[in-house]
Amino acid sequence: MDILIPLFGLGSLLIIIILLVISIIGLILRKSWAKKGILWSIAPLAVLIICVVIDRNVESSPNLVQEQEVEEQSKIVIDFDEFKHEVSDFTYNKDDNSIDIELSTNIPDGTKVDIGFTKMFESEEGIKDFDDPIVNDLSWEREEMKVHEGKINLHYVGLDEDTPLINGKYGVWLSFEVDSLVNGELYEVLESIEDVESRFKANILEKSEKTLGGGGNKYSIILGQEYLDITNSISYNDLKKQQQEQIAHKKANAKDVRFAELEKNPDKHYGEFIKYRGEVLQIMEDETSTVIRLGVTKKSYGYSSNDVVYVTYTGTTPFVKEDIVTVYGPVKGSHTYESQAGYQITLPLVEAEFIE
Repeated sequence: MDILIPLFGLGSLLIIIILLVISIIGLILRKSWAKKGILWSIAPLAVLIICVVIDRNVESSPNLVQEQEVEEQSKIVIDFDEFKHEVSDFTYNKDDNSIDIELSTNIPDGTKVDIGFTKMFESEEGIKDFDDPIVNDLSWEREEMKVHEGKINLHYVGLDEDTPLINGKYGVWLSFEVDSLVNGELYEVLESIEDVESRFKANILEKSEKTLGGGGNKYSIILGQEYLDITNSISYNDLKKQQQEQIAHKKANAKDVRFAELEKNPDKHYGEFIKYRGEVLQIMEDETSTVIRLGVTKKSYGYSSNDVVYVTYTGTTPFVKEDIVTVYGPVKGSHTYESQAGYQITLPLVEAEFIE
């Protein structure tokens, strides 16, 4: 049938051409039968049109079936009751403090997911203080990725190359939003929030504020932690020792600058890492920062209140007024403030890195 239709059409086209040629010759020769030849060509023309229409329908039918099959294949099917992921492979790159992770998951392909790391859970030395600055620096920001062929591949560089991921166990978490704008196909397949919550009990369902207020259906599905163990980095104790040695070296090489020189031209010394020992004349603190007016010139009666350095420090200290301390940090020019008497006072400014 597929071959006959084009043959009928081709035969009709040839007949039309022959009849038209004969009719044109007849018209030129002024024969009476010439006009009849044109009329005779109408029948094969009708056959040609019918053949073209049938052929197009035959051609479009397989395409339509194929499109329907593709559409059915691309439709998301969720025949499980728990979204899962696991670390199938990972490599920690010590040189640039980056990590390559491959996750396997049953989350449908094309789904946008957030992937991230929690800070270390366990170390080879068994760290007890998880508020240690080294440990706190190990939480990395999340990255948005897409699921492809049941895999999620991530290359991530740490926020701070100077703080390597020390040896230990780390958590990898996944979450993904579900609403009409984000992961819309998944949103269409999944049922109501209540059904999702009762069906996927092993996952955590986090409703948005809009959803909680009854104004929408946006929510996030959070998967449980999976873990990876880094063993080719540096140990906590070695890193701690390394940092202590760097701090000791930095302190030992801090410059001694006479106060008179610093006061005369603080901008000349901008950025120089210096140290001063002196008396805390005034100290002001809040939850995250400290300001000290430090008398740095020693007299027979103590430290002079005339030679003062304005010290800022990120964090708090145990020190109080009249304590004798040593401050290490870079010069940052000068700082001007108004005294209680209304005078403008300008002092050399040091941003302390260490106070002891």
